[in-house]
Amino acid sequence: MILIELTQGKKAKIDEWNIDIINKYNWYAALCRGHWYAKAYDPATKKKIYMHRLIVKTRVGLDTDHYDGDGLNNLESNLRVCTHSVNIQNQFSKKRFKGVFLRKRDGTFMSQIRIKGITIHLGTYKTEEEAALKYNEYAIKLYGEKANLNII
Repeated sequence: MILIELTQGKKAKIDEWNIDIINKYNWYAALCRGHWYAKAYDPATKKKIYMHRLIVKTRVGLDTDHYDGDGLNNLESNLRVCTHSVNIQNQFSKKRFKGVFLRKRDGTFMSQIRIKGITIHLGTYKTEEEAALKYNEYAIKLYGEKANLNII
């Protein structure tokens, strides 16, 4: 692993074998939607590029997902090329449990999951933990080992 110095006091992680393609650019830290990423200007295309997309050669129309949610961890083992809908499924929720909502009218907890823009209601439960377990069950069915599960 090699650390690449960026602006803003940030550092990006890369695998040693990617150093040649990374050293061709002047990288800087960019804050985008609450996450830090390594970006550079490509004089050949006259466009800004992301380090993670360059490393895994992400095609236009696809996303690059960071498994751990750290936009500066550009180790190949932490990256995957995927569709946008799969990428947003891996976003970490700011709530206590992903897919769980308090129903204020009766104090119960509703569980739901989204896939391809469709919300699937998984039921209503007495506790947050029960609702989170139901979410986990369906997330595993839909996303397999890459599911972003609630930690209970």
